Amino acid sequence: MTVEAFNKLVASSSAVLIDFYTTWCGPCQVLEKNMKAIAPAWKDLVRFEKVDTEQNPAVADAFQVHKLPTLILFRDGQPVDRYEGLISGQDLDMRLRMNMMK
Repeated sequence: MTVEAFNKLVASSSAVLIDFYTTWCGPCQVLEKNMKAIAPAWKDLVRFEKVDTEQNPAVADAFQVHKLPTLILFRDGQPVDRYEGLISGQDLDMRLRMNMMK
């Protein structure tokens, strides 16, 4: 994925949560389960996407992703929240609620 394609992806929805990960990252695998658990509650408001940083290093570099997992929430094409490391489904849900009410 090019940076341009990534920018089109985040611009195509009013809100997109991007999970920057790698396949070998243990915490990334746990985070994926946490995201899947809360995704149904957000299906009409937030689009959930994943970007493999090994397959897409230019995108990771463009957004200064240096730790995994990293989550970035985009609203109207702009980053509005960032979280590095493992986060529980409950905490992620609360963080989305705070950001989507702004």
